[in-house]
Amino acid sequence: RVDRVNCQHASEYAANSMPMCSPFLTESVANVELYGTGLGPVSYVPEDGAPASLTQLSAAKIPVTVTVGGLPAQVLFAGLAPGTVGLYQINVQIPADAPTGDAVEVIVTQNNVSSPPVTIAVK
Repeated sequence: RVDRVNCQHASEYAANSMPMCSPFLTESVANVELYGTGLGPVSYVPEDGAPASLTQLSAAKIPVTVTVGGLPAQVLFAGLAPGTVGLYQINVQIPADAPTGDAVEVIVTQNNVSSPPVTIAVK
């Protein structure tokens, strides 16, 4: 179950999983990082209470899809954010034909359950 999603530009980092995106502007075909909770089991499980490994990725076992402005985006990685405890990271490439604007909707779906929408600015 996808609980929450927070968006950040690939050069920024936020260790919270607020349901709204921090405002930023991204280019079409740019990569963004989404942060959230609730993506379930991972391929490499850290010890209880320990941060996710910085050297071995903990990928989500259940596939994740993302839409940007209603269009499918390429998911480059979905799993535990390295160096954090219980925080998931989804690396996404914004589609070249994504709509532009100050509030383009982003939705994460896993196992037929979708996150609440968040928005990003795309130019």
